[in-house]
Amino acid sequence: MINLRIDDAASLCGVSSDVFSRLENGRPVGTDKVLRVLDGLGLGLLILEKDTALQLERSIVNARQNEPEAS
Repeated sequence: MINLRIDDAASLCGVSSDVFSRLENGRPVGTDKVLRVLDGLGLGLLILEKDTALQLERSIVNARQNEPEAS
């Protein structure tokens, strides 16, 4: 995990500190800004139908439960 100040993270993502702070605190931010922040952090957004998302989530949980424990 990288520890960045809001100013640094906002600059990295190409948005203002206010936008980054609003997003961090769950306040309204435009979709274009959200996508810019995701891109700046090396993240993406995947939109799925709810049923598909739930199936995918269950598959991931099951796969993690079946992983061998690290020594």
